[in-house]
Amino acid sequence: MKGLFWENMDIDLYLEPGELEELKHHILQTQLIWGHKREPVNKNLILRYGENNGTDGFDFKKIEDNKKRGWESILGYEVTINQWAYEHIIRQGHFGTRYDGENKITINDRKPPF
Repeated sequence: MKGLFWENMDIDLYLEPGELEELKHHILQTQLIWGHKREPVNKNLILRYGENNGTDGFDFKKIEDNKKRGWESILGYEVTINQWAYEHIIRQGHFGTRYDGENKITINDRKPPF
């Protein structure tokens, strides 16, 4: 899995062949990279499959260090998708939702464009 993080805080995840099926049995993890620069963001993203009541089948959480403030407090993100979102990814090849009201996350079942 590769994850692009854009300056507007949108996240694009790209799953390698077989990783979508693997997600049902294992947690996937990646180090996010900046979308334009292709340099590390120094933020992790954990993707898991499981039950949730989140918007569009996504549960999105920030992993934070309460001793720091702002951008520096964010250590990474944890995303859980349920069966409904999983099936949309299978049918459409991608699926996404908004988090924090304005930012979006999209999971693509294809190799990254880089």
